[in-house]
Amino acid sequence: MESKVTSPDSGRSDSTRDRSTRNRYSGGGSTAAAEKHRTGTKTKGKGLKAFLSPGWFLSAVSIIIFSYAAFTMLAPWQLNKDEDITQRNVQIQEGYDRDVVPYSEVFNEDGSVAPENEWFRVSLTGQYLPDHEALLRLRPVETTPAFQSLTPFQLEDGRVVLINRGFMVSQGTIVPEIDPAPSTPVTIVGLARRNEILPDKQPLEDSGYQQVYGINTDQVGEVTGLELGEDYVQLLEDQPGEVNAMPIPQLDRGSHLSYG
Repeated sequence: MESKVTSPDSGRSDSTRDRSTRNRYSGGGSTAAAEKHRTGTKTKGKGLKAFLSPGWFLSAVSIIIFSYAAFTMLAPWQLNKDEDITQRNVQIQEGYDRDVVPYSEVFNEDGSVAPENEWFRVSLTGQYLPDHEALLRLRPVETTPAFQSLTPFQLEDGRVVLINRGFMVSQGTIVPEIDPAPSTPVTIVGLARRNEILPDKQPLEDSGYQQVYGINTDQVGEVTGLELGEDYVQLLEDQPGEVNAMPIPQLDRGSHLSYG
């Protein structure tokens, strides 16, 4: 007699096997969904943690502070700078549109000039004092290393005015050869200029010249041993004693407005 081998599932009904199959598949799906949920939650947690991290927070605060400073402090500063340059250009243009006038009509008795009269053209009659010449050192002229000649000029009434005779290109800190100013009486024409603030660096003596780092008439007066007028005159081209006349500032406002 043949014996029949019955499979484990042979005793089960079709419906039972179907439910078992569905349970196995549905169980796998639930596991995948749960894993996906946990992964998503973990990713969101990392993002939130990064968002709240001190480094990110400090970076955001820094950006906000910089933006605030740019709009509240830097922009007004740039606009004020533009206004100053515009006013200077107006004065330069007005100075050239006016006729040359005697020194005493623009400068006060103490040798000072009113701010609104800077850049006016003035004439002076007298003579240079070349033995009291000083040099302005280490101030480039249009990006070129140069020394500038600062020579006192005595007016006919005895007052002494500082004259910037112009510049001479140099090789670094080596003093170039500068032609001395004439010592005979002459009449010269230049621009009225206002005194500069006292420089931080002290004067020095080198190559036979007293040298300074700024055009401050009090300091130049000390190193030359003369009492100078408060402000000074910048010599124009083709004048007696001119070295290389200082260039006039360009009558435009430059590119700094792009920062404002």
